Amino acid sequence: MSTIKKAVALTALLSTALADPKVVEMSMERRPSTQRLAKISKRDDVANVTISNAIFDGLYFVNATVGEPPQLVQLQLDTGSSDIWFFGPRSCDSRTSRCLGGIYDPSDSDTVQIIAKGEFFIRYGTPGSRVEGDYIRDSLSVANITVNNLTMAYATRARYVTTGIMGIGFPENEAIVAQGGDQYKNIIDLMVEQDLINTRAYSLYLNDLDSKHGTILFGGYDRARFTGALRTLPMQPDSDGVIRTMTVAWTSLAVTDDGDTTRLTLDRFAEPALLDSGSTLSLIPDELFEAIVDRFDVITDDEGNGLVECDTLEDEDITLDFGFGGEDGFIIRAPLRQFSLPVWDLTGQPLELANGDRVCQLGLMPQSALGLPIILGDTFLRGAYVVYDLDNHQISMAQAVYNATGSEIVEITEDNQIGEGPVITGVSVTQTATGAPAPGFEPTSSGTVSESDEDDDEDAGIPSAQVPGLLKSVGVTGLSMLAGMALFALR
Repeated sequence: MSTIKKAVALTALLSTALADPKVVEMSMERRPSTQRLAKISKRDDVANVTISNAIFDGLYFVNATVGEPPQLVQLQLDTGSSDIWFFGPRSCDSRTSRCLGGIYDPSDSDTVQIIAKGEFFIRYGTPGSRVEGDYIRDSLSVANITVNNLTMAYATRARYVTTGIMGIGFPENEAIVAQGGDQYKNIIDLMVEQDLINTRAYSLYLNDLDSKHGTILFGGYDRARFTGALRTLPMQPDSDGVIRTMTVAWTSLAVTDDGDTTRLTLDRFAEPALLDSGSTLSLIPDELFEAIVDRFDVITDDEGNGLVECDTLEDEDITLDFGFGGEDGFIIRAPLRQFSLPVWDLTGQPLELANGDRVCQLGLMPQSALGLPIILGDTFLRGAYVVYDLDNHQISMAQAVYNATGSEIVEITEDNQIGEGPVITGVSVTQTATGAPAPGFEPTSSGTVSESDEDDDEDAGIPSAQVPGLLKSVGVTGLSMLAGMALFALR
């Protein structure tokens, strides 16, 4: 039996689809691995999708099949963008990325429609990244769930990207819209239209960095995965008044160490922050990054990467406390150990000090490192249970419960209110940066960007899709050179 057929057969055996409630669950199980790329398999009792967590890259993956006969592709799950694309034949530039996730060949699909040749262009926050390709319509299957006639893209050329992307954001943020084209129905729209879920809403639970289980629920949320009440914030618009991204009002940051809390922000602090599962790290204002660097003796390089003894970051009693919505809002206490990411030296071994202590990367970067808006990525999101409600333009959050047992899934319908209490509307901010600018932009502390000269490489004429700021393969990937330099410095 072929690898693809084995994968499909296995996930089908592990899956059960319930007609009521209409909830599609992707659950993950992380297995110990001695390899740099840790594999994860998934199983659940609602509707199964296989997800992997590549710890070396810090990315969360979905295993899916495209077309008929099915072609297996691995896609990064991304709340920060809205297009699904995967590598096509001979598209991946192995010189600039690790090219994970398999290849889709449209000539091998009996069900494909190529609808726009050469019109897919997108850039991400990673300097130099870009993808070119063709738009298609085909089926996308995850275990026993199939979305038919889905508009996607396969790459004909890709640079500085690690893997294909499963974007689950707003149609208003599709790459083609930024280039003056018309938006199309994306996977969330079609899941509702094809009666797989009731509303355009889903919940994200990344769980502990070292855990074996985590989930994303389309059309529902799980009360067993969080403590306290879900509190709800309005999503914040761009400067033109359009809501394109999962951006909320971030209003405070503090450090709690053994019960003592030190606030790092002023009372008037209020910034737009993108909640992006496609970002390995979190990108914060430079002055806040420097305050954390000073407090925890982090060593940084010129690109904003920070290295620190792992033991410093793995103290169970230290949290970074993120406040949202102002005085009437709430706080998510993100354990500092969730910001501790492993790094390797040039030989592929864990980076260590001369005394044998392990070295980790701080899962934060300053905004100026990439010239992007504030992004609260996976290092923050592991501390929160987040419900993204695209229909009502709202985000609800509560404190995540790590390694929770049992399940209490609630179906999201048009009639039920996701969060408890009124929507917190006391603070409004505007995301003046519409997304991830191409290289050559300079940031300000408010998230505003100003354009400088376009990059002058051979592809400077390719349109830049202003999708949300993504730290795709930035940070942990590409750290081998940093690790080698830091090893010398720390010794």
